[in-house]
Amino acid sequence: LKPDYTEAMNNQGVSFDSDSRFESAISCFERALQIDPDYVNAWYNLGNVYVHQRKLELAIQAYQTCVNLDWSCGRAWYSLGNTNLNSGNYEEAIHAYGQLLQQEPDHYKALIKLGNAQSKSGNSRAAIEPLKAASNLEPENAKPHYQLGVAYTDIENISEAIQAYKTALVINGKHTKSYNKLGAIFEREGQLAKATGYFKQSAFWGDVSAKQW
Repeated sequence: LKPDYTEAMNNQGVSFDSDSRFESAISCFERALQIDPDYVNAWYNLGNVYVHQRKLELAIQAYQTCVNLDWSCGRAWYSLGNTNLNSGNYEEAIHAYGQLLQQEPDHYKALIKLGNAQSKSGNSRAAIEPLKAASNLEPENAKPHYQLGVAYTDIENISEAIQAYKTALVINGKHTKSYNKLGAIFEREGQLAKATGYFKQSAFWGDVSAKQW
């Protein structure tokens, strides 16, 4: 009866979590773990509840327990990376995404998040490789090209940054962040007519914060 009971408690906890009944969900997962402390699904779902409660340190502990019990639990590595990234623990996030990418090298979202974590950690040069890989996996998605532009801007490779932002705009002509980044680049270079044009495009597509001249 043990597996049936723990699975039932886990499923009930997931249901409570989806209804935002977080304390009831936690109680269910804890009851399952009292019987089977190695029940990976319950640890993972417990981590999710803590994320929903914004108790990120507890979520990190739960996800870390998951991967300690089962290194191949890719979703736990991804969630561990995300929670560390949102907590400002950039090196820990980089490690978690790296572990997942060992298992799933073409995990698009992990590549994007890895690049983001590397940029935030101050190593934008390292971010370029995973962001390029992400852009190759989803060439019609503006996001990795935009993120590449940010990384290139950080390392002052302005020609590559401009190309990346322009590629993002070819894919999505309403990508206001790319217009703003190009505007800022040309403003710094003293090309005010170009800068104004890009800022105006950003405003045209709905960015109320776009610079106005």
